[in-house]
Amino acid sequence: MLPLWIIDITKKSSRRDEFTRLVGQIDNVFIPDDFRNQKGAKGQVEDNSVETSNEDLDGNLVSVHSISDSNEPNTIANHTVDEVIASQEREEAARNAVIIGNYWYYSSYNMDDYFLENNESIISAAEDCPEECSETLKAAADAMYKFQEALVSTAKAFIAELRKSNAKPYQPFHVAVLGDVTEDFTQLVYASIASILRKEKGRFLPGHIHQGISIIGMLYIPCDVNTYEVTQRLKIQNLLKQIDVQHQISAIRGYDRMIMYQNVQTRTECIYPMLDAKRQAEYLIQCLVNMYYACDINHPIFQGTGSSDAFYISMGASSVYFDMSVEDESDASRVAQKLLMNFKENGDNETQNDSIELFDAETKKKYSSKSFVANFKKEKIDLDEKNEDIPRPHPILDYMHRNLKKLYYGYYLKFFPAEILKSVLLKIEEQTDKQLDNISSYCVRTYNTAKMAIYPAINRVISMVNEHYGALSFIENELKDMQEYLSKEKKDVQDAINKEFWNEIMYSEDTIYVPKNQLDHFEEYHDAYLNDIKTKNGGAGCLNMRTEVITNLKKHLSKENTVLATLVGSILLGIMCVLGIVPLLDFISPSVVDLGDVKDNAFYWAMGVFLIPFIWQLISAALYVHKRNNYVRILKAYFKHDAYARIANRIDSESNSFYSKMINLLEEYLERCKQIREEVQIEDPNPGVKTLIPRGMFNQPLNAGKFGNQCLIPSSEIERCQIRVNYVPRMIDTLTNSHYYQLINSYKDELSMLFSSVDIIESHTRRFDKDRGDYVFVGRDTIEAERKLEWEECKEKFKATLIGGISKSILPRQYATIGDKLLQYKKKIDRINLLEPVIGYAAVNGEVCADVNIEYADVKINRDLDELLVNYLPFYNTRIQVSKSDEIYQKYLFVTRWRCTDKLALNRILPKEDYDQDVREINIYEDELKAKLTKDKHKNKGRNIISIPKKEDVAEVKQEDTYKRCLSSLILWAVCPDDNSNEWFNLFSVEHYSTAYEERNLVRAVMNQND
Repeated sequence: MLPLWIIDITKKSSRRDEFTRLVGQIDNVFIPDDFRNQKGAKGQVEDNSVETSNEDLDGNLVSVHSISDSNEPNTIANHTVDEVIASQEREEAARNAVIIGNYWYYSSYNMDDYFLENNESIISAAEDCPEECSETLKAAADAMYKFQEALVSTAKAFIAELRKSNAKPYQPFHVAVLGDVTEDFTQLVYASIASILRKEKGRFLPGHIHQGISIIGMLYIPCDVNTYEVTQRLKIQNLLKQIDVQHQISAIRGYDRMIMYQNVQTRTECIYPMLDAKRQAEYLIQCLVNMYYACDINHPIFQGTGSSDAFYISMGASSVYFDMSVEDESDASRVAQKLLMNFKENGDNETQNDSIELFDAETKKKYSSKSFVANFKKEKIDLDEKNEDIPRPHPILDYMHRNLKKLYYGYYLKFFPAEILKSVLLKIEEQTDKQLDNISSYCVRTYNTAKMAIYPAINRVISMVNEHYGALSFIENELKDMQEYLSKEKKDVQDAINKEFWNEIMYSEDTIYVPKNQLDHFEEYHDAYLNDIKTKNGGAGCLNMRTEVITNLKKHLSKENTVLATLVGSILLGIMCVLGIVPLLDFISPSVVDLGDVKDNAFYWAMGVFLIPFIWQLISAALYVHKRNNYVRILKAYFKHDAYARIANRIDSESNSFYSKMINLLEEYLERCKQIREEVQIEDPNPGVKTLIPRGMFNQPLNAGKFGNQCLIPSSEIERCQIRVNYVPRMIDTLTNSHYYQLINSYKDELSMLFSSVDIIESHTRRFDKDRGDYVFVGRDTIEAERKLEWEECKEKFKATLIGGISKSILPRQYATIGDKLLQYKKKIDRINLLEPVIGYAAVNGEVCADVNIEYADVKINRDLDELLVNYLPFYNTRIQVSKSDEIYQKYLFVTRWRCTDKLALNRILPKEDYDQDVREINIYEDELKAKLTKDKHKNKGRNIISIPKKEDVAEVKQEDTYKRCLSSLILWAVCPDDNSNEWFNLFSVEHYSTAYEERNLVRAVMNQND
């Protein structure tokens, strides 16, 4: 591969776009970031670059740049932070990389960037107004100088990159200039570009002034150029004369070779149709590849063999390739395609295999509502310790406290129910919060564990399924079964809570959760709780029971008497009892009831009777306290139930959430299965994928490749590879469904990749924004878009991984090179003209300049093919370059056919009248008159007021012999070193030679201002 700078001055068109795309595909492309944005000649930032980058295993590099001009420093604008960081990383990688290989460098230029000012053409002004020499010509010279500086700047960039590679400084500096003879920019500067580069060589090759420059021009000339208008044909003729003048003056040495091509083959054996813009680009690429990629400086075209100089060349080029790595990838794609089809097929056996389960019985048992509820640890809630504080002041201990009534009876007893409720609720919250958190965290952990277990379970299933059960369909059935199972268990959660939770709370023998003295109240309250759930009344029954107990407690507390009132009442009642009961007892004893001598023991009887009210008050106080404590105990039972109900509700809500999320997750997996069926496809293998040279009309694969309608080796004759199936080598054409299912089992990891990143799409989520330094909410639309992008990346990664894995399993083939393959196929079919289509496509394109009968051919092949081609090539002067060691010749066969001459035969391109001065002037006058007539008709709304002169009248017209400046010839003369050669009279008439010479000096001063 030779270093090459491609200069493209053709218009922006489908041909140039296609050519740029194809150049970027040449293996391999490297583009530094510094050239992504170039500043234009007029200061504006151009964004016309078309760039691609890549690097091969050998480190060979090709740089491709499409730039408007580059005489100003590079600028980078409007880059995001990520782009800047990525750019810095790439620059660092480029600095640290050891670059080995050669470069191609592609640059394109546009006429409007240099010769257009205020939307007016500088060229038209300079050519139409020759008398304004000092202004219009100076403007044109300045524009040309800018173009020259752009060329020099690009050349410096190319040399800078070239020096990083292993390109030797003594290698020629190769340049290929692409032009179109029908375009204004080509007509203006094409002839001058070679001379400019040679003139300015010392500026971009200062350290290697003796390094050679090899410049080849590739000029497109349409096959119907002779049908163009006379004025246009004269511009084309002038361009061709300018090129020939340079060639004839030995001191100039502009272009080294001139390749002229058309859109047709003009040979008798031409086998391809007229080339459109796309095919023209493919032809150009093939010619460059054959000369600069597959050849070296010993190529006959470069050496000039075949004629005295071989300056004008018509050529054709083609190639055919057989890349074993591409074939392996193609066959691997076929296996992957069939494997994926089998993966999607339904099984033929409805009976479930107990040994193949996505969710085994143990897993289902773990997720059953009974087991799920039983997994929660139930801790005892203790509300039986004394909850109320000792009153301060105490009604008995602090009887003499002056604020006893206010603080105890007015405040303590009034707020005792509220205080007891507050104390109970605080203890309930303290003792249940941890359990509630444990329940929530347990459910989250269980869900995450279940979610993480699905992917390896799918992987395990893929490794076990066979054709009787299917693969994807089996997974779908398992997911649906589990979904139904979880839906059923979700409905049974409440029943499981009643059986596994409440029964243990109320009737557990190991742990007493509810004291016996509260159990009856607890059960009563539980019945109301169940009724509330059943009737969905919002807990009204339980609320009424709690309210009733609190009301009764308040009423009961309101009946508590003060100590003083109780004491005074007891004293008064005791006195009354003594005064009333003791005499009565004395009266009835012993006559009615023998109570002894009451009167003699009156003191003792009086004391006993006096204490009766006190004893009664003590009994009443005890009953009061008991009843109050009973109310408190009932409240504790109710609120203890509420505490456990709080836990039960959390179990209910969290378990329902768990089951709902699991069902939704399984639904996402089912949706992924649907996506796999509908969206995951492996395309038909393309034998032209990842080739060294872009596949196109002139570069076709050996297997199933076609040149026109002729196929080299038909698909039916292609020998496929072997792959090991369960350690046994088998031809991929003979694989059965059973074999493919064994491959499915073997590539379980690759297939299970399709089920990665499956999760429930939340309505929103919270993320940390590095730019803002805070958390932000991300909506569902954004999440869905991200998931969609992840899925697209997953599909591509899956296909690449599966095909890559299969490629590694493909066994080595017997015929590994293109030589082996061709010889093996020739022996099989015994066909001597096997490569006739390839050679036919390389027939000379557009014999517009060659007038000799000698044709040359160069074939680059592996040495093994020598015996196949040496006796077959049907043309003269065949040169076969052979190699066994070079890898490219083991994969490619290149054919280049060409004709050359040292003389330019203009009469093979343009009509004869273009060389007859009188005929030409008459034709020009007639064309101008018709143009004026068309303009006047339009101006007078179609009324023809000027008649077309007769032919004999027109023939008598003799136009004035005035000087009309030819800017392209002046530019060429200005940049060339020779001043007095007679060859210049082919471009400038004797009458106007002195005027042209003065203008040439003006342009020369501008173009050489760097000297």
